[in-house]
Amino acid sequence: VHEVQRRAVEASLQPHRRLQLNEQVLRALGPDADASRLVHHAREAEDVEAIIEFTPLAARAAIAAESRREAAAHFRLLDPYLADMKPRAAADILRDWSRQEFYIHDPASVELSERAIAAYRTCGDTRELGRSLAFSARVNMSYLRTETALEHAEEAVAVLEPHGDLDSLAYSLTMLAYVTWLYEEDVPASLEIVDRALAVARESGDASATIRALTTKG
Repeated sequence: VHEVQRRAVEASLQPHRRLQLNEQVLRALGPDADASRLVHHAREAEDVEAIIEFTPLAARAAIAAESRREAAAHFRLLDPYLADMKPRAAADILRDWSRQEFYIHDPASVELSERAIAAYRTCGDTRELGRSLAFSARVNMSYLRTETALEHAEEAVAVLEPHGDLDSLAYSLTMLAYVTWLYEEDVPASLEIVDRALAVARESGDASATIRALTTKG
């Protein structure tokens, strides 16, 4: 009943009055309120600055709660505003957004992973570029874009090797081994690469990276 009444009141408001009221609520709540609630009022108030400030927080809170569809919905809201954000912040949003779309089996993850790669190239962050390339290889393999997957996996390894980020390098090598096996059907080359992945994973001490490489090796 209360929800019906609330909607009836909202519908009766003139547009400019609705904007004013939502802006007042947004200010009254303050920045420490629930991020999803802040996003709701920011949208209703058409407050772009508040949308840009609070929507990433709401999206990442949803990720932490493993509510992937909610996170993806928040990230989609940000798309028109990415050009107005700092390049690194926009790149991080594209990275996280592409992952959420992939986990809910949305093919939009293919394009988003490419946009994340382009954004990190622009930023000059080679570590995140390598990690995004490796993840994009996984995304592209899932959608049978094997040639692109191979290109991204190879570049990911090349980019990450000088960094000393052993966990990410092990993941990239494992992806490269997997793609080499499926796309090129080159079992000896694939085994050689996955053995490198195992060695790097063991050096890093990352048990999940070791298990991933062993699973790929079979």
